[in-house]
Amino acid sequence: MPVHDYFPTVQGRCPSCGAISLFLGSGGYVTCARIECPEPDAASSLLERRAATEGAR
Repeated sequence: MPVHDYFPTVQGRCPSCGAISLFLGSGGYVTCARIECPEPDAASSLLERRAATEGAR
């Protein structure tokens, strides 16, 4: 069976550059697809911080 490289899109805007270009990348990380984005992993970083603060409650 062939392996497909499919990265599903994610609804919303990149918190770093504002583009509507988010996708679910390898390892389940939300990533911006724009080459010129200054911080393509900003969405995943925000989600990880939120999960950490919610877990501390």
